[in-house]
Amino acid sequence: MISPKFLICIAIIVLAAECNAAREQWNKAKAKTLLQKFKDWMNNKLQQFKQKVLNGVQKMKNFKDSLMKKSLTYIHEPVVSVEKDLATWKPMFPEKCMTTAQTQLKEVKTASAKEFFKCANLTNAFVDAAKIFSDSVGVVSKITQVCTDIVKAVFTCQPIVSPHGFMCAVRYVIKVIQELKEDVPVVKQYFVDMIRVGKDMKAQVQTCLHPPKAKLQTDVNNLITSLHTCVA
Repeated sequence: MISPKFLICIAIIVLAAECNAAREQWNKAKAKTLLQKFKDWMNNKLQQFKQKVLNGVQKMKNFKDSLMKKSLTYIHEPVVSVEKDLATWKPMFPEKCMTTAQTQLKEVKTASAKEFFKCANLTNAFVDAAKIFSDSVGVVSKITQVCTDIVKAVFTCQPIVSPHGFMCAVRYVIKVIQELKEDVPVVKQYFVDMIRVGKDMKAQVQTCLHPPKAKLQTDVNNLITSLHTCVA
């Protein structure tokens, strides 16, 4: 006959085994939840970093376009007043003379724009800006690789299902979250370069404004002189 003590011992062993199994399952579930939340968080940060780069590139392009537009407006100031004068003077001059003046005005306006664009496109800042735009693809690729490596590194905490491994993973995740509150290094450097190029572009474009405007003013003055001496 089996003694009650033996049955109690068997029951305790079975219960302990079940407790260990339950604890192991709980540890696995806890580790799985941590890893999934970490992966989701990293994926969200990855998308944020990518979007930040793309938004930065678009802002840089908008800045460049705005800078060029404002520059042309400044260069073409002499043309604006002359266009108004020609419209006012139209009844006072022979049609042939007025047509010639209007045609010449368009030509010198176009020539001044070409001269400005040629100068601006040859500046170091514009060359650097083109590189900034093309580098965006590589930066996004590097960000993806960095985030992938960060996620992989958590698995150095082995076994994660153990108390020691789990706490190792928790400490790693906390450290990553603290370090990536803003940017990864590759993004920080990219925006440092972008800001520098933007400042250089604004400064270097200034040197391209005055020569074409001065020439345009001279051409416009000559055009007006020719109009007043024109005979149909």
